[in-house]
Amino acid sequence: MIRFLIPAVSSFAFLLGAVSCVSSKTSTSTSVSRREDRLTVSSRGAPRNLASGAGLEEFVSVALANNPEMAAAEARVARMEAKVPQAKALPDPMAMVSLGNMAQTAAGRVTAMSGLQQKLPLPGKLGAKARMAEEEVTAARAMRDAKALGIASMVRSTYWDLYLAEQTARVLTSSRNLIGSVQTAVEARLITNQANQADLLQVTTEAAKLDEQIILAKRDATVAKARLNTLMHRPQTAALPAARWQSSIGRLPAEPPLDDHPAMAQAAAKLRQFNAQLKLARLERFPDLTVGLQHGAVSNSGLSPVHNGQDQLYATLGVNIPLWQAPRKAAEEEARAGQRESEAGISATRDELSYQLSETRTRVETQKRLIELFDDRILADAKQAFEVSLAGYSSGKLPFVDLIERWRRWLGYEVQQSMNQAMLGKAVAAWWQAAGIPVTSNAN
Repeated sequence: MIRFLIPAVSSFAFLLGAVSCVSSKTSTSTSVSRREDRLTVSSRGAPRNLASGAGLEEFVSVALANNPEMAAAEARVARMEAKVPQAKALPDPMAMVSLGNMAQTAAGRVTAMSGLQQKLPLPGKLGAKARMAEEEVTAARAMRDAKALGIASMVRSTYWDLYLAEQTARVLTSSRNLIGSVQTAVEARLITNQANQADLLQVTTEAAKLDEQIILAKRDATVAKARLNTLMHRPQTAALPAARWQSSIGRLPAEPPLDDHPAMAQAAAKLRQFNAQLKLARLERFPDLTVGLQHGAVSNSGLSPVHNGQDQLYATLGVNIPLWQAPRKAAEEEARAGQRESEAGISATRDELSYQLSETRTRVETQKRLIELFDDRILADAKQAFEVSLAGYSSGKLPFVDLIERWRRWLGYEVQQSMNQAMLGKAVAAWWQAAGIPVTSNAN
């Protein structure tokens, strides 16, 4: 009887191989080469050290290479990719063995029954499941790229926080040294009784206020450095190069196609996933096949005088009966609702990105004009007004209160210009995020 079992198993194995080959050809792998891969994150093994003259984009590159959130996003993509071959695979075959007091046939008593069965889903079902899994991979890649955009934007924004704090400390320290000139002028006039003690007290009070503001600016710089180091997965107290102004920062390129943005790619992938889900739900209305081979071991001894002990070998073919249609109708409605949800999400995402691009570009242009105005007129005029006032006060032609007022105005404009530059940097960072480009080539 064993001689019949071996060719039966071989035939069944050949059948499984042919079905697996056909099912694998019906699955799609379009997500492997989709454009969502254009935002390639730097290698995990990139060094964490920064050169002494590193600029903003070096900060961004190190953060993208080392930030743990990026490692988690990459692992999620790998996890989703591992689901694809699972979705493509046929269900495992089933082996059965029956022993006991079985039927007596003319050929002899049946002593054992064995068999193999394989469920064969309707053509198209495995392909739809594979497509759903592949689109889930595409969505995970888009989420990874969106995470890269978010981290890059946080690095840029924090970088300009650091710039503002360092520049504010520099301006205040310079003004603190300048207030010494005012104090010298006041003391000279006190000697000749042309000034009073209140003027000197006012100067020392202004100097103390400057010391307070310098301490606060240095605190803000320390906080910004700690945040930058955290984003780059470095020790929070690690040394960082000083943030520096970049004259070309406001030169924005043409806006890239919105469809290339990770948020759009993720929404489009969800729509394609629901399309495949609807196809699968429709196919679930139809039965699947189950094929098998059965073998009956027949004893060489039996009651019949014509018994020959010949084993039984036969094939089986079965189908499931998709009797309950209510859950299948609900599955189709679920997929259709998902399609409507995704289509609305695509439109909403497109509108929001269009607004962000327009709004951030407007902010960039506004800050550029403010910086030019301060450089060309306001700062120079305020400095000159203070110098004239200092000379006028020293000669007794100007009251002390006017001198202090003009000094405060000049100091305020100097700090405001640093703020204007930092706000420009933040606006540019927001534009790059809205444009969907994590790493730039002209921001250093």
